[in-house]
Amino acid sequence: MKTTIVTEGRGEFSAFKTMFKSLETSDGALAPRILHIACQPDGPIKGIAKACEPAMRQASARKIDLFVLVIDRELQQLNPGTLAKNLKSALEKSSPGTFCIEVVYKDRTFENWLVSDLDALRSQPARFAVSDAIVRQVEPNKADRVQALDILKAATQGKQYDKIADGKKIADRLDVMAAARNSRSFRHMLHVLGHVAYLDQSKYPASMS
Repeated sequence: MKTTIVTEGRGEFSAFKTMFKSLETSDGALAPRILHIACQPDGPIKGIAKACEPAMRQASARKIDLFVLVIDRELQQLNPGTLAKNLKSALEKSSPGTFCIEVVYKDRTFENWLVSDLDALRSQPARFAVSDAIVRQVEPNKADRVQALDILKAATQGKQYDKIADGKKIADRLDVMAAARNSRSFRHMLHVLGHVAYLDQSKYPASMS
């Protein structure tokens, strides 16, 4: 299945190329095309849909099957499912192609996905220290509810955390199945992409379903 993943985040644009490459899906190994758009994730829906139009035209020209917009929930109060439904409807109205459109909201930011696999931080001991307090905040299945950027800054032990460079290094080491155990919004992303472990549901970690 030919897939395009679109993100408004600079860090995600770089990280997704590694994070979702060769993902085991029902249609074989995923090889997504990653595109960046400029928009405010908590801005008006019409503005976000407008910003996606060039990416959708590219997707149509490439005859892709699945177009996935991945966007931060930030501080919006509506739940991710409602936000995604509303934005998906706006995208479908302006879509020039016949491909399937899905919207996934990171709950609440990309950093929440990054902390969902603490082993990705532990693998860089010169850069990050994962305390027992951090573990208790994130596990089990609590990564979507934490102040993730604060956790990452604390893990650097006073050093400057770089959202793009450090985010890429963590993403390069992130195990998607480990991350899925601690983040429901990440599980939903795997479900949308067709990961074999989350074809039927994403409410619970695969081992608990």
